[in-house]
Amino acid sequence: MARRPPGSTGNGEGDAGRSAPRGGPPASVVGGLMVAGDLGDDGFVRWPEAAPEMVRKVVAQCESFGWAPLGAACWLANTEASDERARATL
Repeated sequence: MARRPPGSTGNGEGDAGRSAPRGGPPASVVGGLMVAGDLGDDGFVRWPEAAPEMVRKVVAQCESFGWAPLGAACWLANTEASDERARATL
C-alpha cells in the first residue's frame, strides 16, 4: 500500500488536496531549531529569508516537486539551539 505524502487528503485530486504538513520541519524552522538552504561548493548555504518566509519557500519548493523533491527542493540544517537541545537530551 502506498503512503500518502504529509498533508495529503487522499482525495485523488493530485496536489489540489494537499497542504503543508503540520509540525516537522516547518515548525522547527519557525521555532528556531532548523534553517533551510541549498548545498553549495563549500557545503550548506542558508537561505537569507526570515523563518515565516523560509517556511513558505520550503512549502512552495516541495509543492513544485509534487511533494516528492528527492533532495532537489532544499536542504535543512540544525541551528545551535537545536544542537544544544539534542545534547541536553543525550
